[in-house]
Amino acid sequence: MLNNLEEFKKEWSEENLTENFIPVDKKTWIQVLKERANRQRDVSMKYFWGVFILHLIVYGFLTNVIIRNLEDQELILVTIGCFLLYIPFTAILLLKFKKMAVLRTEKKYKSGLSVKLFVESQYNLLMDFYVFKRRYEVFLVPLSSAILIWVTFRLYLPGGVYQYPGPAIVLFLITMTSCFWAIWNENKKSFREPLQKLKAILEELQH
Repeated sequence: MLNNLEEFKKEWSEENLTENFIPVDKKTWIQVLKERANRQRDVSMKYFWGVFILHLIVYGFLTNVIIRNLEDQELILVTIGCFLLYIPFTAILLLKFKKMAVLRTEKKYKSGLSVKLFVESQYNLLMDFYVFKRRYEVFLVPLSSAILIWVTFRLYLPGGVYQYPGPAIVLFLITMTSCFWAIWNENKKSFREPLQKLKAILEELQH
């Protein structure tokens, strides 16, 4: 009886789908695919703004440290080192996402950029940055976390990390764990899922 019920539900769904099917012309279908691609682009741009603001906060903090501690040469050198770690990441972030933002303009469509080329360009830009991000964060996150902890201890605790190695190590481990957990979720939401959906759109455009 259960099997019969399942077969009835399946047949009803297929009949209902056929009866309510509305043919879609190619122009409308292309527009739908374009809007789907734009939604994935919007997801990625949310990541861009979040990370860009985070980098501005880090640069602001490091600049403030330098200005307020000009007499501490060791602190200044370490702070400058942290600056240099972030600059390449920020530069690539701005370059790739600027190109992605330009792809969305209607002017581009009118100048002959097909939807397929638009989606391919978006996919390639996002994939290129994602590959760079994964590789760069392998050393950016541990080094910048260690430096920022070192700077904070030096500023606010007499003796710095040399006087409090235990708490510094514990704080570093907690920071690393939370950072990599956040990065894993961030990569899934802002890169892996959008890339999968863009790839699916490209496959649909092949037919």
